[in-house]
Amino acid sequence: MSSAACSPSSSSAPPPPSCTATASGVDAIVVDALLRAAMDGDLDLVARTAAELKSGRGTGAGGVWSTCGRTALQLAAANGRPHVCRLLVRDLGIPVDSRSSCGDTPLLLAATFRRTATAACLLERGADPRALDSDGHTPLHWAAYNGDRELATLLLKRGANAGAASLRGTPLQVAATRAHPDVVAVLLLYGADPNKVANIVFTPLASSIASGSLECMKLLIEAGANVNAGGFNGTTPLFLACSRRGTLPFVKRLLEDGANPNIPDELGRLPVEVAAAHTETEVVEVLFPVTRRLPMILDWSVAGIVRFVNSATYKEEVKKASWIMKDELKQQGYSAFKRKDYDAAILMQ
Repeated sequence: MSSAACSPSSSSAPPPPSCTATASGVDAIVVDALLRAAMDGDLDLVARTAAELKSGRGTGAGGVWSTCGRTALQLAAANGRPHVCRLLVRDLGIPVDSRSSCGDTPLLLAATFRRTATAACLLERGADPRALDSDGHTPLHWAAYNGDRELATLLLKRGANAGAASLRGTPLQVAATRAHPDVVAVLLLYGADPNKVANIVFTPLASSIASGSLECMKLLIEAGANVNAGGFNGTTPLFLACSRRGTLPFVKRLLEDGANPNIPDELGRLPVEVAAAHTETEVVEVLFPVTRRLPMILDWSVAGIVRFVNSATYKEEVKKASWIMKDELKQQGYSAFKRKDYDAAILMQ
């Protein structure tokens, strides 16, 4: 979720074990021992080395930075060492929300690497559950990303914002995209808006379909998600379901809950056409009785629709319409850039 330089690309990757001291004016051997002890969870060694640093030879444990830009507290948090974190914060007075060189707090790191017990310890010591990393993600975003229901619940109880927006959207969008129904349920319980869209083209409902999570989709619909709301280009949840194979249960549920099969996409196509293009005959059979007749398809039947949509003439017309749409989006993007609406400009590209 974050840049590789500052945050991990994988929720399971441990912090670099080769971190060494960078602080000046301190005994490098003692500092290196402190950092490694913090990573390894060696409580006695942390206490001894921290006391030695505090005795006057350097800046103290809180002022020692590693080559990976993290202090002993941040390394302990990232490696899941709650007892070390408690010692450093409670006994040595290191600020619980101290930042790494990339702006991560210990709680953010604990949440990133799914160190639930460590995150709970930090929250007990007053860590900010709404702290933001360099990409605007909160600890709740990371709990949603990792499917950590326990941590998500704990963060929400401590005042985390269920609707916080980051580059990846809200925590609910993240949980739906990652197909974590347990986290989706918790977020909805704490008031997450099932229709809120932030910095992404999909609604949480559409995200659940893209991730292939029928359970997430059902939870969102039951919470009031709009089954006809799409992204900025009009891609409704039903269109998204029809554009994928094996989504018959999704299509049936959407239709049962009021999805409109006669809303065209940006190319003027109906969901039945998209389903037929993917040769999902069973989906076409479900859509056929509720779809308005298209005059250009003379053989108005399931087989006739599939045959027409897969003809060379139809495919060429769709290709031409797509080119026209892309040109229009480029022009809209250029206009948005000129008026300095950069978010819109990016979406149009």
